[in-house]
Formats: sequence, C-alpha cells, structure tokens
Amino acid sequence: MTTAAVENLMRAEIVRMTPYIPIKPFPVLSAELGIPIHRIVKLDANENPYGPSPLVYQALANLGNTEVPIYPDPGSTELRQKLAEKLGVEMEMVVTGAGADELIEVLFKLFFSPGDVMINCPPTFGMYTFLGQIYGVKEIVIERDANFQIDLDAVEAAVIQHRAKMVILCAPNNPDGLYLTPGTLERLLKLNTIVLLDEAYVAFTKPNLEAEFGTDNSTRLVAQHPNLVVLRTFSKWAGLAGLRVGYGAATPEVAGYMMAIKQPYNINVAAEAAARASLDDLPRLNTNVQKMLAERERMYAELAQCSSLRALPGSQANFILVEVLNQPAAHLKAELAKRGILVRYFAKKGLDNHFRISVGTPEQTNQLVAALKELA
Repeated sequence: MTTAAVENLMRAEIVRMTPYIPIKPFPVLSAELGIPIHRIVKLDANENPYGPSPLVYQALANLGNTEVPIYPDPGSTELRQKLAEKLGVEMEMVVTGAGADELIEVLFKLFFSPGDVMINCPPTFGMYTFLGQIYGVKEIVIERDANFQIDLDAVEAAVIQHRAKMVILCAPNNPDGLYLTPGTLERLLKLNTIVLLDEAYVAFTKPNLEAEFGTDNSTRLVAQHPNLVVLRTFSKWAGLAGLRVGYGAATPEVAGYMMAIKQPYNINVAAEAAARASLDDLPRLNTNVQKMLAERERMYAELAQCSSLRALPGSQANFILVEVLNQPAAHLKAELAKRGILVRYFAKKGLDNHFRISVGTPEQTNQLVAALKELA
C-alpha cells in the first residue's frame, strides 16, 4: 500500500488542517540557535521564571513503590478535594486534566457533534480553532476590535442566528492580556449556550491570588449558572508547565460527564503530587506572582522608552503584547533570537506586526530591553 493510499484513508479535514505550532523546549532551542541553554532568555511561552514551590521537589522525591509502579487515581480524588476547599465549591464540581488543554478537548468531545457551531473571538488562544478543526466544529469568528475588545452585540447575535452551542472566552485573553469588560460574562450567561471561560492567567489579575482562590473567584458563579464552565491551570502561577496539570469547575452534572469521558489515568502520580504540594504552599507561590506583577509594570515602563515600539496597555496576565512600528516584527523577533532572546511572534490576522513578551526576571528584562534599544 502506498503512502498516498494511506493518506486517502485519513479524514480529509485533518489532512487539510493547519497544525498548532507549540513552543520549543530549551534543549531543542539551544541546538537550533547554537547558544548554550544558560544564555537563552526564554520569554516566548508565558512560563513562570521562578519555577515551582520547593515542596514540589520534596513531593517528587518522596514518590516510591506505593505510587510510581501503580496506576494513578483516575478520579484525582485528593487533588480535587484540595481544589474544592480552596475554591469554595463542592468536589463534584471540580475536574482535573493534563493541562487545561485536555479539559478544553474534553468539552469539545462532550458538547460537539460534527457541524455544530462555536463562537470564537480572535485574536486569541489558537487551541480553540485547532480543536474545532479536529472535531468538525463550525467556527463562527467574531473578531475583536482594534483595542482587542469583544464585540458583545455581534457575539449575542451570532449565538442566536447560528444556534451556537458554545462561546469561548479567554480571560485574560492570550495574546493581549486583557480581561473581559464589566458585564460581558453576565450578558453571555443569559444566552442559550455554553460559556467556556478559559482563565489560564487569572492569577495575575488581582493581588494575593485572590482571583484564583479568593471568595469572589469566578468558579463560584457556576452554581448559579449551569451553562458556565471555568478552566484554569497550574502552569503559570504554580510553575508546573512541564508536568501538565489543569483544573476546572462546572455543575456536578457537567463535571461528572467530563470525568466520565476523559482518559482514565490522565493525571500522572508525579503531576498530582506536585499540584497538591503547590496548594500547600500558596503564600510562597504568591510571592513569585507578586514579583511577576511588579516586573510586568517595570517592563511597561522600559518599553515606553522605545519609540519604535508600542506596548498594548492594560495587560492583566504575565505577558505584554507589543506592536513594532519601524520594521517587520518577524525580522525583529529573528534578530532577538540570534542573541538568545525569544519572544512569541504571531503571523495572524489582527496581530499584524506584533509579538508577545512573557514576564521574566529583572535580569531577563534588562537583557531584553538592552537588545531592543539597539535593534528596534
């Protein structure tokens, strides 16, 4: 059988689709750039430059024959109990996944049949479009305005016109870092549609991790709004991107179906141990979040000194979207990469000549700014 014949057996939409382009890890980048790992300033994936809690390394070191050779708890019971306590919701409302990405996919499996409609508001996280292509979902695009705000009237009209099953909102939005304007979520929750609120970066919207675990965090809205699903991740605030742990809140009914159709052992024992340890060390992790918030504001001030760059104001995430005014952003990104400084460039509509800079350490900001002043 020929390769072409095998390809003819594949789903045509998969063969045609554009793949999601992930960020490369340190060893691959080092080999490609010819720069030692310790000299790379990695500001392209919104990772936590301070890493996880020391309790995480302790928890991983303590794993032994009662955990590693045995399949993990398919219900992630201890982790979900801890999360429920921190969030102030019932454990039956909490779901866990191998990153929030897996939980987004679980929701696609649960709600969409081929041809069903979702509303997406780009520019935003590319995983929504990617999964929509895989599952044969019809994507209705309501583009954000020049200030990256959602056209709420157009979204409402599209939900009604197309009988959309889901509206997807990334808040703070990736790549601009802006949260929803007041009243947006409330208006959409009145519609006959599922509202997926992807809050991967919500820990950076308020001080002291209040938005993640405080008394007014959005997961508590789920009890009053059965059509709301809130998803989050340990990747950013807890520094566990490499271990892939996400969580979310939904009604007990929706959460139950999500837990039923996910992969049975989706959270491995190391990842669950690390997530539990993180929840036991929130004050220390909050200190790291505060450092990142302070550095975000300092980066804004430094970027303001570069007349050939315009930093989009108001980011409530651990990154800043920057417009390049005097040259192609792709060229500037490439020149920075030659120096081992990595930023995220998007060749997408609505992001013409922009790139996104993750918040790093003060030393990393200094290196970035010095290079930008020379190159931009």
